[in-house]
Amino acid sequence: NKIIEALESERLKKNSKRTIINNVFSGQERTQSKVVNLYLVWRENFPTFSAKDFSLLLKSISETISIERGKSTEVELVWTGPLASSEFPRMTRQVVQDIINDSENELMIAGYWIAGQADGEGIVADIIELLVKAVQRDVNLTMILDQNPKYYGGTNEEVIRELWNPNVELPKMAIWPDVSNENHLKMHAKLIVGDQKDALVTSANLTMHALDKNIEMGVRLKGNPAKKIARHLQSLIDEEILKFI
Repeated sequence: NKIIEALESERLKKNSKRTIINNVFSGQERTQSKVVNLYLVWRENFPTFSAKDFSLLLKSISETISIERGKSTEVELVWTGPLASSEFPRMTRQVVQDIINDSENELMIAGYWIAGQADGEGIVADIIELLVKAVQRDVNLTMILDQNPKYYGGTNEEVIRELWNPNVELPKMAIWPDVSNENHLKMHAKLIVGDQKDALVTSANLTMHALDKNIEMGVRLKGNPAKKIARHLQSLIDEEILKFI
């Protein structure tokens, strides 16, 4: 892109010598060498191309790369549990923290079980604290929760309210009302997606054991699948299949 800009502004021309190239990319020795090689390609393979022609060629290549990168998916194994000596996957808690901390505009979380004080297995106050900070930096946070009462009678909504900073606005919380129509029906999805570009789909609930001790498996997806996940969840909300509480 810097080469394209230099060609369009005529700081670089078809007959520019190495001294001119070095001046345009002053202090960037590796770039200088690569631009010199690019000039050799220009002269040998596209001798009739003007600077404008070559700039358009580079633009089309750059745009094609951007489009293909947009279509691509980066997949990463995410794991809670014992590690084998030959494998080093990212740990669930770390990935959850990363996605929350990296979010700038939008964060969507679906959770079947969020551990509170009454669960007796370790609250996730540190994760809630990161979510509070996300809201404080104006991230639009939506939490989709299973509404079924836990074994002790409490709910995920009550856990959020219990652990949330009272001086910060609560996140938007949505439920799947249909679960009340059938005994064994659950909102069982466990996922988090940030800015429609970075998602974790996992077996892990938001509990201390799931984040640190259980054997849990998930995948982190960057790219178009993350966007599809966020859009699907938003569609369920827009069509009032999931409803805010």
